[in-house]
Amino acid sequence: MQSLSGRGQSPAHLAACGGQAFCLLWLLQTAADANQQDASGETPMHKAARAGSLECISVLMASEAHFE
Repeated sequence: MQSLSGRGQSPAHLAACGGQAFCLLWLLQTAADANQQDASGETPMHKAARAGSLECISVLMASEAHFE
């Protein structure tokens, strides 16, 4: 998935931000980069944490996303 929003956010960023765990899982299974940074330097993990989505955080952790 290389399509980015105007803020450099990938579909994985948007799914994580919106708490869409099943969508995020599908994106990661179809080669989305769990560690891709947007224009602000944030990864999907940052977006999921900011949204308070424990489901998305779990999906990202299972996909070996960085969480420092």
